[in-house]
Amino acid sequence: MKNKILIIFFILILGLSLITAYKMGVHKTTPIEIYVPCGMIIPFQEAIRSFEAERGIKITAHYDTGSILVRLILNKGKQPDMFVSPGDVEMRNLV
Repeated sequence: MKNKILIIFFILILGLSLITAYKMGVHKTTPIEIYVPCGMIIPFQEAIRSFEAERGIKITAHYDTGSILVRLILNKGKQPDMFVSPGDVEMRNLV
């Protein structure tokens, strides 16, 4: 039950973020880049596919473990448009 609520919450956040980016005109120049933990691949693939079909916005998703995604941001200087945190540990590391 908790996992379903979290998945729905993350999908809503994705939708709101992508709608905001669309309204700001980001889609006209570059694809939206998101980092998603590997445990969320299936729900995010479905949400991304639906959003791209409906809005015509290209989304580049990178799936990996939360710690690897945090390292990409901190050590490699990557700046995704959206980072979906699998937990509070990863968020604390980024802050």
